[in-house]
Amino acid sequence: MRTKNHLEALGRNQAVGVLAQFQKNRGGVRAGFRTALLLCVALPALGQSVKSLPQPVGYVSDFAQVMSPRTVARLNQLCGRVEQKTHDRIDVVTVQTTGGEPIEQYAVNLQRAWKVGGREAMVLIAVGQRQRWIAAESALEAALSPADLEKISGQMVPMLRNNDFDGATTMAVEELAARMAQNAGVKMNVKLPWGVPAAVPAEDRWLKPLTCALTVLMFASLGVWAYTAGLGDAVRRRMGKRMGRERR
Repeated sequence: MRTKNHLEALGRNQAVGVLAQFQKNRGGVRAGFRTALLLCVALPALGQSVKSLPQPVGYVSDFAQVMSPRTVARLNQLCGRVEQKTHDRIDVVTVQTTGGEPIEQYAVNLQRAWKVGGREAMVLIAVGQRQRWIAAESALEAALSPADLEKISGQMVPMLRNNDFDGATTMAVEELAARMAQNAGVKMNVKLPWGVPAAVPAEDRWLKPLTCALTVLMFASLGVWAYTAGLGDAVRRRMGKRMGRERR
């Protein structure tokens, strides 16, 4: 028969074992947390290699996700008009980093990988490195001289310092489009009419009205429920008082 002291000693040994196992597991959790933290810090530094980037769907490839959908839609519209009228192409690309590769070479490699044509200008922004670069194919040198590209790039700096990526990319695209149109001898309005909303996809046209209608219906239902509940409480209180008087 186990004595009381024996049971207490057994309980203490089990408690010590559980505590040791907990400390061991806690050390593993801490090590795992440190590893995850290091990965979170290190992965952005690896950058987005040119090979890892998909082929462009439109003219704006916001891989860093720093531009608003409205600006992306409007720039895609403007760049499409430029290519239609001048046969020149403008691409806008944002990445987090170039992975240590010089941004100038990164732009050249990206143009080669995408093979979008021989008359292309690219506005490239490496957000994490706080760098920008505007590259143009040699076929566009008559429209976009190195001095022009340097000037446009310099005009982007104040907006990029304020993290205004929409403003910086819009200004750059408008300046490039104006020079391309002038060189091609065509007239086109390159200034985006910000007062006019961009085209809304057909599948999204009903979403906002439906959301508003459901919100109104929800609040109306809550109001009716609150009113009904309050009215019911008042009736019950009145009936209770009447029944009390009748009992008397």
